[in-house]
Amino acid sequence: MTILHIVPSLPYNADIALTLACGLRKTYQLNSAFYSHKPLKDNVYSTYDFEEIQSNATSLHESIGQDVSTILLHVNLWTYNNFKSKSSANDFLYQLETALNRRSLELITIFHDIPTTKFGSYFNIQKSSQSFTKNLANLSRSVVTNNGFYERHLIENTGSPIYTVNTFSRVGELESNNLLGASRCNLIILGGYERANIYKKKSLLQQTMNTLKLSQIVDIGPSIPWSRINTKGLNIKQMGQLTKSEISDQLTISKIGLLDYSRYPNCLGKSSVFNAYKAHGVVPLLFKDIESISDHLNSKVNYFSPKNFDLLKSDRTISKMAHNNYSHYLTHNQAKWVKLISDLVKG
Repeated sequence: MTILHIVPSLPYNADIALTLACGLRKTYQLNSAFYSHKPLKDNVYSTYDFEEIQSNATSLHESIGQDVSTILLHVNLWTYNNFKSKSSANDFLYQLETALNRRSLELITIFHDIPTTKFGSYFNIQKSSQSFTKNLANLSRSVVTNNGFYERHLIENTGSPIYTVNTFSRVGELESNNLLGASRCNLIILGGYERANIYKKKSLLQQTMNTLKLSQIVDIGPSIPWSRINTKGLNIKQMGQLTKSEISDQLTISKIGLLDYSRYPNCLGKSSVFNAYKAHGVVPLLFKDIESISDHLNSKVNYFSPKNFDLLKSDRTISKMAHNNYSHYLTHNQAKWVKLISDLVKG
């Protein structure tokens, strides 16, 4: 039995898909193959001994191997930018539906992101993209997403069963909570280009460092315009982009992790950075007060925010949050995701 992962964009979804594929093969002896809409810069799939179906295939259903029984479709918001016209989106839907019907295949769709009217102005999403989401969901035997906000939107648009589980850490996990009490000396800022927004809150950064008596900020991620950022008085160790294991090592010696997630105020459960912090016992500090109640994530319980900044002074409170977060993370770690997908494939 082989699962065909369709990964519309790289590298984020490819990374998640590869993690799931490796777990499915190791734990449940389920093989995987990959199809990507965009050509790969590096042949990352063959590195793990997975077959890659070429994206220039004229007909999807004719390219799928005979041993494939299920298509696992990974969808994120940028998928819709790849389909720049209604005709190309409709062509993909037609090829997908044709493959499902002619080969009697099952479709499981993971919505890592979805377009909604609330995010429409930010991402310039058109109604046709929302229709595309609905059509994909209705083609699916099962639908998976990573937060309650997306779940509510999907419930309104499909009759397919929906499974909601927060995103897992893409950079590794602690195998036990024994390291949560280890000496931690850094404040860490991990993420993409949006990290630059965190440095605009320089006074809050300095306050955090002084309150916790931390001497160094470890910054990990792609290069940001440092020349336009006021970092005077901040001891920042700019580490650039690291491997997963190197990031994991830095997380295990960090006490507080900064995060700006104001783009998705109700969708904190979808953040792989937030969950990487939780998986490593790093206490998250968000620079904007938000609530993700639908994901059972709350200020003072799962993260700190400016309005409860004084609680950072208590090592006991910090330690308690680290342990609570680690326990909560075990409900949606990599193994839980792999088991969910395995159950859906076999179900």
